[in-house]
Amino acid sequence: MKLLLASILMVTFSVLPVLSHSHGGGLDNVQPQSERIWITSASGTPGETVMVDVMVENPVTRIDAVTIRFTYDTEKLEYVDWGDGSLEPGWVMFNLNESRPGLINLGGFCVQSAIEPGSKGSLARMSFRIKPDVEGDSAFVSFEVLRDDVQDFNYQNGKIEIKRAITKQ
Repeated sequence: MKLLLASILMVTFSVLPVLSHSHGGGLDNVQPQSERIWITSASGTPGETVMVDVMVENPVTRIDAVTIRFTYDTEKLEYVDWGDGSLEPGWVMFNLNESRPGLINLGGFCVQSAIEPGSKGSLARMSFRIKPDVEGDSAFVSFEVLRDDVQDFNYQNGKIEIKRAITKQ
């Protein structure tokens, strides 16, 4: 009986740290503020290039690895480029690439540093050109996959408002 109890306790204690880490806040997952990730909104006219930020707010979770997949409307937008965000934890590797039109991947990890809990800022900036033949509409840049330290974050997709081009008279 003692051996069985000892085995149960060893299994329990070996699993607890994994559960605690994977939920970002211990077994009591009630958090005073929401962990969230979102894409900022932008507006522009056909032919213009607009920029959106991938924002993160992490009151509790230490972020040292991220994997994100985004989608966007290829009928209305064209991916142009990306740039570093305001949060720079000393990434060992950090990259963003378009694997095919409409699908963008972002990945990065740190070894001896991280985005510490209580941070708020931009992970990366993405530029899109609004296609010239789109008039008075909107397009979305959306999260498709969130993995690693941001997998349980609340998320909000970004909206690019397309204004009508001003015509000369």
